[in-house]
Amino acid sequence: MNKLLIGILLILFFSSCDKNDDYTWEQPEPKSIAQITTFNELLDELKTLLPSDAQVYLDNNFIEICEKFDFPVVNGDSVIFVYKGEANSIEYSGDFNYWGQQSANLPLVKYRGSDLFILRQKYEADARLEYEYIVDGTAGILDPLNPNYGLTGWGKHSELRMSEYPEQPEVECYEDIPHGTVIKDLSFAGKVGIEGQVRDVIRKYHVYLPPTYDTNQEYRCIYFQDGKDYIKSMEINNVLDYMIHHKEIEPIIAIFCDYHQVSEYEFYRNEDYITEDKDVYLSYLVHDFIPFIDATYSTVDSKEGRTIAGLSNSGAFSIYAASEYPSVFSNVLSQSGALNVLYNYQGLGEDLGDRIASVDLPVRLYLHVGTYEGWHRVNQDFVNALDQNNSVIDYQFETHHQGHALYYWRDVLRESLVWLLGN
Repeated sequence: MNKLLIGILLILFFSSCDKNDDYTWEQPEPKSIAQITTFNELLDELKTLLPSDAQVYLDNNFIEICEKFDFPVVNGDSVIFVYKGEANSIEYSGDFNYWGQQSANLPLVKYRGSDLFILRQKYEADARLEYEYIVDGTAGILDPLNPNYGLTGWGKHSELRMSEYPEQPEVECYEDIPHGTVIKDLSFAGKVGIEGQVRDVIRKYHVYLPPTYDTNQEYRCIYFQDGKDYIKSMEINNVLDYMIHHKEIEPIIAIFCDYHQVSEYEFYRNEDYITEDKDVYLSYLVHDFIPFIDATYSTVDSKEGRTIAGLSNSGAFSIYAASEYPSVFSNVLSQSGALNVLYNYQGLGEDLGDRIASVDLPVRLYLHVGTYEGWHRVNQDFVNALDQNNSVIDYQFETHHQGHALYYWRDVLRESLVWLLGN
């Protein structure tokens, strides 16, 4: 009986095979890019394919993928960094780890054996960060899928804007509003301190005059340190045009003071702003340059008419200048001030930070710093001590989810000036 049963089963099996000997299994056709709504859905679709088929799918559809999605891919407080190309390793570095100084760079991981690399991260929904890729050990690579970039003193970096980062209409140029006059690359005889020696030099500056500038009217004046960064890289003329047109501030004159520079490789920024030689520049600024500006343009020639502003090292210098000459400046703007240079532990011959609770400082100060900056903590400590100083007329301190960058300072300039100079 057992042999008979086995025989019957074998006959049925081979009979079944004969009826289906022309059948082959086929993989379902993958979705078209038009059928995919999110980048995560695209990644899920790749999971359904063999690695070789996934690569073909990516290669055949990547132009359409780039047209459909913005890179990096942002959703709320989540972001996916994406790189496509032949490489052994891709690393991500930037503001989040202070360019590798605070923590290790992060690797992008190959996806399904293809040439697609991805990294998932979370940041505050209103953050703006700059970053770069390190491709097979070569640093400084801009994200080839991201057309947006930011600027620092070290050049361009790719820019990440999270989903709730505010729009900045003031940085755009509008043809239908009045424009101020920008005069660049002016020169004036000046001085610089170098290793304790005073040298006579020619210094550069730039000027913004408001729309309908009238010599019969007197204008308040802002003296921006690191002037060429403000005037050449931060669209500040657009910002001022916008604010004046919308009556957020009254018409003002802006003077942009460059640190002394001889060539691309010979410049004296530290000597102007942070070393003991800074007093040479400060004395020149107060006793020579400001009187020259007051004589040349129609300014409010008094403390009430003057604001001093700066970024990073020059932000710290602006505070120092107001502490040394409180009768000259009424307002101070410190943008990500490198306030560590104001403490004696730096060995720069300055201890203003140690004394800030008690110095005579009858001015209004606006300070801000990014939470991804190395100077975040020292700014907070400085402000805590400043809060005890009864001579300070008023101050405002703000933090933002940003790093140390020109476009950060550009994007918060409007709120800073509204507080300092607003109508």
